[in-house]
Amino acid sequence: IFVLGSTYPFNQRSFLFTTGILLKYLDATLVNKLDSSKQNAS
Repeated sequence: IFVLGSTYPFNQRSFLFTTGILLKYLDATLVNKLDSSKQNAS
């Protein structure tokens, strides 16, 4: 976060892009865990 400097706009874009990928990945893993827990419960 402190390394933004003069390339702030580019880093912000990269940060948002990486965060989006991470959120998609986390959503997928959370959904898989919820699905498996539902199957285990039933």
